[in-house]
Amino acid sequence: MTDPGLEKARQAAGGRNADLARLLNITPSAISQWVQVPYRRALQIEARTAGRVTRAELRPDLFSAPDTGETERGGPA
Repeated sequence: MTDPGLEKARQAAGGRNADLARLLNITPSAISQWVQVPYRRALQIEARTAGRVTRAELRPDLFSAPDTGETERGGPA
């Protein structure tokens, strides 16, 4: 099963591991070895995609989603 955050990052970079690797200045094989996106790479991906892919999407276990000002039900706070 593909990690949805990593897949979004791939698509934002061009669609392939090679495209994402080029964006991060690493090898595609390094990406293929990831079980999950490393902390530092999550920050890099967020910065290099201008926030189109957030650190919270890549590592929800480490980062919380930005505060949207909504309650759990989705209404205004």
